[in-house]
Amino acid sequence: MKITLTLLLVFISYSHAVAGNKEDIAINEFIKSELSGPEKEGYELQGIQLADLDNDNIKEVVFVWTLLGPTYWKNNLTVLRIRNDKHIKNEYVHGASLNLIGNANLVHVNGNKIVVYQDVYAPGDPRCCPSIEKKITYIFNNDAITREK
Repeated sequence: MKITLTLLLVFISYSHAVAGNKEDIAINEFIKSELSGPEKEGYELQGIQLADLDNDNIKEVVFVWTLLGPTYWKNNLTVLRIRNDKHIKNEYVHGASLNLIGNANLVHVNGNKIVVYQDVYAPGDPRCCPSIEKKITYIFNNDAITREK
Protein backbone atom coordinates (compact mmCIF):
# COMPACT_ATOMS: atom_id res chain seq x y z
CA MET A 1 0.00 0.00 0.00
CA LYS A 2 2.82 2.43 0.88
CA ILE A 3 4.63 1.67 -2.38
CA THR A 4 1.47 2.21 -4.45
CA LEU A 5 0.71 5.51 -2.71
CA THR A 6 4.31 6.68 -3.14
CA LEU A 7 4.25 5.83 -6.86
CA LEU A 8 0.92 7.61 -7.26
CA LEU A 9 2.29 10.75 -5.57
CA VAL A 10 5.43 10.65 -7.72
CA PHE A 11 3.26 10.32 -10.85
CA ILE A 12 1.01 13.21 -9.81
CA SER A 13 4.02 15.42 -9.02
CA TYR A 14 5.67 14.54 -12.33
CA SER A 15 2.47 15.16 -14.30
CA HIS A 16 2.04 18.55 -12.69
CA ALA A 17 5.66 19.53 -13.40
CA VAL A 18 5.35 18.54 -17.07
CA ALA A 19 1.98 20.25 -17.56
CA GLY A 20 2.76 23.21 -15.33
CA ASN A 21 2.85 25.83 -18.08
CA LYS A 22 1.58 26.58 -21.54
CA GLU A 23 4.82 25.58 -23.30
CA ASP A 24 5.01 22.17 -21.58
CA ILE A 25 1.40 21.45 -22.51
CA ALA A 26 2.00 22.46 -26.14
CA ILE A 27 5.14 20.29 -26.38
CA ASN A 28 3.37 17.25 -24.90
CA GLU A 29 0.34 17.66 -27.16
CA PHE A 30 2.50 18.04 -30.27
CA ILE A 31 4.70 15.03 -29.51
CA LYS A 32 1.71 12.82 -28.64
CA SER A 33 0.22 13.72 -32.03
CA GLU A 34 3.44 12.44 -33.66
CA LEU A 35 3.49 9.05 -31.87
CA SER A 36 1.84 5.97 -33.34
CA GLY A 37 0.61 5.02 -29.88
CA PRO A 38 1.78 5.34 -26.29
CA GLU A 39 1.96 1.55 -25.98
CA LYS A 40 4.42 1.43 -28.90
CA GLU A 41 6.39 4.67 -28.75
CA GLY A 42 7.66 7.16 -26.21
CA TYR A 43 9.87 10.22 -26.22
CA GLU A 44 12.61 12.10 -24.39
CA LEU A 45 13.25 15.82 -24.55
CA GLN A 46 16.88 16.77 -25.30
CA GLY A 47 16.55 20.51 -24.75
CA ILE A 48 13.98 23.32 -24.79
CA GLN A 49 14.42 27.07 -25.28
CA LEU A 50 12.07 29.98 -25.79
CA ALA A 51 13.32 32.42 -28.43
CA ASP A 52 11.99 35.03 -30.83
CA LEU A 53 13.09 33.38 -34.08
CA ASP A 54 11.31 35.70 -36.50
CA ASN A 55 11.73 39.08 -34.78
CA ASP A 56 8.01 39.59 -34.13
CA ASN A 57 8.41 40.05 -30.33
CA ILE A 58 6.68 36.71 -29.72
CA LYS A 59 8.79 33.81 -28.45
CA GLU A 60 8.64 30.47 -30.20
CA VAL A 61 9.31 27.16 -28.43
CA VAL A 62 12.39 25.42 -29.82
CA PHE A 63 13.08 21.85 -28.72
CA VAL A 64 15.04 18.75 -29.64
CA TRP A 65 13.34 15.46 -28.82
CA THR A 66 13.90 11.77 -29.40
CA LEU A 67 11.12 9.47 -30.60
CA LEU A 68 11.68 6.07 -28.94
CA GLY A 69 10.24 2.99 -30.61
CA PRO A 70 10.56 -0.67 -29.64
CA THR A 71 13.57 -1.19 -31.92
CA TYR A 72 14.25 2.26 -33.33
CA TRP A 73 14.72 5.92 -32.42
CA LYS A 74 15.07 9.22 -34.22
CA ASN A 75 15.85 12.77 -33.14
CA ASN A 76 13.87 15.81 -34.20
CA LEU A 77 14.27 19.56 -34.04
CA THR A 78 10.86 21.23 -33.71
CA VAL A 79 9.57 24.80 -33.48
CA LEU A 80 6.14 25.67 -32.09
CA ARG A 81 4.82 29.19 -32.72
CA ILE A 82 2.02 31.28 -31.29
CA ARG A 83 -0.91 31.61 -33.65
CA ASN A 84 -3.28 34.54 -33.41
CA ASP A 85 -6.07 34.76 -35.95
CA LYS A 86 -9.87 34.71 -35.97
CA HIS A 87 -9.90 30.91 -35.43
CA ILE A 88 -7.06 30.41 -32.93
CA LYS A 89 -6.07 32.91 -30.25
CA ASN A 90 -2.70 32.81 -28.53
CA GLU A 91 -2.11 29.07 -28.90
CA TYR A 92 1.01 27.19 -29.91
CA VAL A 93 0.86 25.47 -33.30
CA HIS A 94 3.46 23.52 -35.26
CA GLY A 95 5.88 25.86 -37.02
CA ALA A 96 8.46 23.47 -38.47
CA SER A 97 10.29 20.20 -37.79
CA LEU A 98 13.43 18.57 -39.07
CA ASN A 99 14.67 15.00 -38.57
CA LEU A 100 18.21 14.94 -37.18
CA ILE A 101 20.83 12.24 -37.71
CA GLY A 102 22.32 10.56 -34.63
CA ASN A 103 22.19 11.82 -31.07
CA ALA A 104 21.34 15.50 -30.76
CA ASN A 105 21.17 18.09 -27.99
CA LEU A 106 20.00 21.67 -28.20
CA VAL A 107 22.82 24.07 -27.30
CA HIS A 108 21.40 27.56 -27.75
CA VAL A 109 19.29 29.84 -29.92
CA ASN A 110 20.40 33.25 -31.15
CA GLY A 111 18.06 35.21 -33.41
CA ASN A 112 16.81 32.73 -36.01
CA LYS A 113 19.88 30.47 -35.57
CA ILE A 114 19.47 27.22 -33.63
CA VAL A 115 22.68 25.49 -32.53
CA VAL A 116 22.65 21.73 -31.91
CA TYR A 117 25.38 19.29 -30.89
CA GLN A 118 24.80 16.35 -33.18
CA ASP A 119 26.48 13.05 -34.01
CA VAL A 120 27.18 12.66 -37.72
CA TYR A 121 28.55 9.77 -39.76
CA ALA A 122 32.21 9.30 -40.48
CA PRO A 123 33.17 7.21 -43.53
CA GLY A 124 32.64 3.55 -42.63
CA ASP A 125 30.37 4.15 -39.61
CA PRO A 126 27.64 1.54 -39.25
CA ARG A 127 24.06 2.73 -39.72
CA CYS A 128 23.40 2.56 -35.96
CA CYS A 129 26.31 4.59 -34.78
CA PRO A 130 27.46 7.94 -36.15
CA SER A 131 30.75 8.70 -34.44
CA ILE A 132 31.62 12.37 -35.00
CA GLU A 133 30.16 15.03 -32.68
CA LYS A 134 29.63 18.35 -34.46
CA LYS A 135 28.10 21.67 -33.56
CA ILE A 136 25.60 22.34 -36.34
CA THR A 137 23.67 25.56 -36.87
CA TYR A 138 20.17 25.54 -38.32
CA ILE A 139 18.18 28.53 -39.56
CA PHE A 140 14.45 29.03 -38.95
CA ASN A 141 12.93 31.08 -41.75
CA ASN A 142 9.37 31.27 -43.14
CA ASP A 143 8.20 28.19 -41.23
CA ALA A 144 11.12 26.05 -42.39
CA ILE A 145 14.29 24.79 -40.72
CA THR A 146 17.38 24.48 -42.89
CA ARG A 147 21.02 23.78 -42.17
CA GLU A 148 23.27 26.84 -42.28
CA LYS A 149 25.81 26.62 -45.10
